[in-house]
Amino acid sequence: MLKAKKSLRLLPGSDRSKVISTIDRLATNPFPRNCKKLTAQPGYRLRVGIYRILYIANTKANLITIVRIAHRKDIYR
Repeated sequence: MLKAKKSLRLLPGSDRSKVISTIDRLATNPFPRNCKKLTAQPGYRLRVGIYRILYIANTKANLITIVRIAHRKDIYR
């Protein structure tokens, strides 16, 4: 989770605002239309331009945990 915060701070301003608004929308809909379930690890992926957000949704506890935010070429390494 701390890694995701740091990654978010390092994003360029316009991309950061897009990522933040996407994360905010997860509060009302944890499984938006463009989310994909991950196969190699637990959780889901969201595309925001050239960046990806990896998150875990716990619907029973109403909790969304942002695991990682990174460029698409680096996210799955």
